[in-house]
Amino acid sequence: MKRMIVGKLAIATAALSIMGPAQAQFDPAIFAKWGSVAVLKFKLVQTYEGERIVIKNGAALATVKDRFEVEFRWNQYEARLVGEPVIKNYPTVMSGVRGSAKECPAPTLAGPFEHATAVSAVQGEGAFLLVTLRTDYPAASEPQMCSQESSKTVPAASEDQAIMVPPPGIAIFGMKDGQAPGITVKGDTVTMRDGELTNVWTIAES
Repeated sequence: MKRMIVGKLAIATAALSIMGPAQAQFDPAIFAKWGSVAVLKFKLVQTYEGERIVIKNGAALATVKDRFEVEFRWNQYEARLVGEPVIKNYPTVMSGVRGSAKECPAPTLAGPFEHATAVSAVQGEGAFLLVTLRTDYPAASEPQMCSQESSKTVPAASEDQAIMVPPPGIAIFGMKDGQAPGITVKGDTVTMRDGELTNVWTIAES
């Protein structure tokens, strides 16, 4: 099941955060700009666009677009969260609901599907932000054996998943485009793409 998680993008961020000049080339102006700033303000905008299952314990598929934002202050010297993060969620946009087989009738959903709602963001273990995401599945009527007469009722359900998110080290903002697959840098913004997921990190003074 596809889920809006940080996944490989988090691993890439962590790796690039600890890279030294021997592994990659960085603009030294980035260190001059941010190196002496103890508390930085980060904004993470994560978007998802892809196909996934939209009912719990069923086979209904849909094309899904979703987005959430987390803005927080981070002490880069002490690797810890400062203050309370600000979270903003957007409703999931869903289209093309269908069964697992194209020739079968489409399931009927009794409500909206929410791919990932950011519920909370707190200090995790070590130099990580712990973000809890909730997925809400609607109740549905799902045809069985390609027949509406033998539909199965699927109850609504919700599930939470905690994701460890490493705030990016300042070095990544000094990367040159093309140094790492799926990563582009423009000013104080880094965009990281991996399949259905896109993470956009913005750095600013606290």
